[in-house]
Amino acid sequence: MAAELWRRLLTSHNNNRKDRPKSADLETLVISGKTVQTPKLCRFPGPFRLPVPPQVNLRNSSSTTATGSQRRKTGNEGPSPPVDSGVQSRPRVAVSSNMEPTYYIGGGNGNALIEETLNSLGWRRIKDKTDDNYRLRWCELKSSINYNTFKEGDQMVNHIPNCNLLTNKLGLLDSLQEYSRVCSAVQRKTMKLDFIPETYRLDDPKDRQTFDQTYKENEMWICKPTGRNQGKGIFLVRSLSELNRATEAEKEGATEHKELSREGEARGKQDDPRKRKSLNRIIQRYITDPLLVDGKKFDIRCYMLIASTAPYVVLYHKGYLRLSMYNYDNTCDNIIAHLTNQFIQKKDPKYSELKEETAWSMDRFNQYVNEKLSAEKGLEKDWVYGPLTTTMKQIMTHSFTAVKHKLQRKVGYFDLYGLDFMIDEHMKI
Repeated sequence: MAAELWRRLLTSHNNNRKDRPKSADLETLVISGKTVQTPKLCRFPGPFRLPVPPQVNLRNSSSTTATGSQRRKTGNEGPSPPVDSGVQSRPRVAVSSNMEPTYYIGGGNGNALIEETLNSLGWRRIKDKTDDNYRLRWCELKSSINYNTFKEGDQMVNHIPNCNLLTNKLGLLDSLQEYSRVCSAVQRKTMKLDFIPETYRLDDPKDRQTFDQTYKENEMWICKPTGRNQGKGIFLVRSLSELNRATEAEKEGATEHKELSREGEARGKQDDPRKRKSLNRIIQRYITDPLLVDGKKFDIRCYMLIASTAPYVVLYHKGYLRLSMYNYDNTCDNIIAHLTNQFIQKKDPKYSELKEETAWSMDRFNQYVNEKLSAEKGLEKDWVYGPLTTTMKQIMTHSFTAVKHKLQRKVGYFDLYGLDFMIDEHMKI
């Protein structure tokens, strides 16, 4: 089924869209074309269309790259991806007549899935990272892509150059807030960003002062670096003194590392400036009453694929649930009970034993809600595929619309994003 994603993606870049199959698994959120009425949350200027194109089952994708499943598994690998029912067909792909279908993969995040799928499509892998004669370049980091030599219309790369507008926590927050201000001014009414927790920038003096005035002793907040993923650098905050100690220690560590780097440079040794530096951070009000599944905290990882930027074609995939290994307790200091990222979960010694229960398919979640929560919460049948999915699509559309006029656009740019959603015990998303 992953091959269907590539068939859809590759043919969209070759303008061969006559044999598009239909499915409810992957749906077009936004596509240039006729303007139609959009959902209430996303009723903003811009062309939208919500048809139902082809079936795809993305397996274990991350924020910007697919992690994939490996043929050989070890105890520290992620759980087998939850698979929902679907039909797989052998794809046919049209490529540019003057380009051999070759591809390059850089980094270690998703090689197996990408290589297996492209090989099945008849493509040939090249190993030389300096070879610019590729049809597709798939890299874990956009710094591995030379955009200066990119051949628009003949090549494809899996990162939009300024994708940080969506992938960076601060970039996304700024984009959403700016979009809210503009739309509020145009529509002459306040637009609330009630789908993101109360958030402050710690490196902004005004925001930090506002947070200090807002914070009440014994409240629970969560502090995150703006430019990292996989739960790295995240910690819980239960007091201002705790926050101050943590941020000061980080600054001191960065300063010490900078001094050591200077000494190394004086001796002719080069150092990676990314290894230790003071991180820009945000702090968010912690959701202390999350909806639990069998006593465990979870979030929903959905996917948004910008398959084309010229014109825009944006696709949605329903994703899967990520669960903690341990029962939730908001007084617990074990970060594994609070963060559902596989990078965090697999640090626990029991991960290899419990990993298969840290990922649920949406079908399984839908069945769980129908059987155990619908009556108690007063939910309609298949609430997961009804109101929940509708709201997640609306939020995705809102986020994309907030940045689409800023994203760099060329034929051949595409990007895959993982968006995480939480539900509280009142069923608010």
